[in-house]
Amino acid sequence: MGKVEDQKLVEFMKSARIVISINPSSNGRDLRKLFLKLGALPNQVIATENFEDAKKEVSSYPTHIFIADIDFGEKSGLDLIEYQEKNFKNRIDIATIMVSSGPSNASIGMMAEANVDAVLLRPLTFDNFKRAVDQALENKVNPSPYWRLLEEAKAFFNLNQLDQAIPILEESKSKHPKPTLAFYYLGLVYRSKNQISEALRSFEEGLRLDPKDYRCLIGMLDTRIQGLEWDEAYKAATRFHADYPVSLKRIPGLVRLSVHCGKYPDILDYYKIFKDIEKRDPILCRVVVAGMLICAKFLFKKQDALASLSVLKDAAKISSECGTLQTDVLRYFVQLGYYLEGMEFLPKVPQDLRQKPEIRLLCLELYSLAGQDELVLQEGTELLKQEIKTEKVYQLLISSSQKLNRSDESIVQLQRESSQVPQTDQSAAEKVGWFKGLLKS
Repeated sequence: MGKVEDQKLVEFMKSARIVISINPSSNGRDLRKLFLKLGALPNQVIATENFEDAKKEVSSYPTHIFIADIDFGEKSGLDLIEYQEKNFKNRIDIATIMVSSGPSNASIGMMAEANVDAVLLRPLTFDNFKRAVDQALENKVNPSPYWRLLEEAKAFFNLNQLDQAIPILEESKSKHPKPTLAFYYLGLVYRSKNQISEALRSFEEGLRLDPKDYRCLIGMLDTRIQGLEWDEAYKAATRFHADYPVSLKRIPGLVRLSVHCGKYPDILDYYKIFKDIEKRDPILCRVVVAGMLICAKFLFKKQDALASLSVLKDAAKISSECGTLQTDVLRYFVQLGYYLEGMEFLPKVPQDLRQKPEIRLLCLELYSLAGQDELVLQEGTELLKQEIKTEKVYQLLISSSQKLNRSDESIVQLQRESSQVPQTDQSAAEKVGWFKGLLKS
């Protein structure tokens, strides 16, 4: 990392609009003073009070330098980068700095995949600040020919003018001793053209120059997935995560990849990252719960009932907190025979959901497993009155009637009605279509 020449930095600052959004707001005012010390003009440095104000500032007016907290309450400064970028043709004139107290592995991964030019670590000393500014502006104040060509090509790429980007990227290779970024962007262009083999070749070229290049590793992983090369994609993911943490945005894709490759225990590693975050995206919750259900079933089949139950209970907790896949969680409690835990989970299922026929049928099975035969007769009779007549309902009603020594006549009547029901009833827990659909979502 180089150091920006003081005079060039001052000149850049004089024309730069700067937006600061960090907690507490007093720290933002402190950073404002530091920018003024570097030569920024007072009316060009805006210290915002909250996330929404920052969003308004960076989206409404061209912002050359944006500095924000990685964690801003329930939101993240990373969510605002796209608003900063939309006012510029490319990133050669803008810089983004994230402030952190020492990011978690998940945050590191998120920043690595976003367009973050530097990270400013607390405490907010002038030396830390100047170091972050130098890193962020190194290729902005006096961009090299290599960097200019990359940004020019990226502008064409963002406009989906892919063929115009290729010769520029090819030219940029000669402008740097290790042009890994050029190979990365070439890979993206070819992948967008659905030229998978050419894209993979570009990423491999970049990795020959730097075997641990973050972007080329990610490019390789995403391209393998796009080509539906699941085993190769899993190898790429393993190679990537040997050196880099998992970012939250990648957890859904990695869960799906683990399911495709039958690497179910890996899902537990992603859950460990997921459970520590406060802001939980609904899609992320859904995929994590689905993956854990599959993992619980896998462990059950491996005859590790304790581990299976533990995973299923964790999935139930997330499901309750996020209001997702509660029907499927209950189904798995029933299918795997964990009736006590299923009975404990049942009150956490919203009442309106519990009125649906599918849930009521699951409850009927659960009551039967728990030996609640009176409840089976009560609920089963109500289902028949509402024309919800399946082979499973009759089977459970007959079994509970026999256990309660009900009259032979009533049992015979149930058997007679049951014989007229088509034998198409199959426990939905045996079906994996719901998860296959989730993989495509």
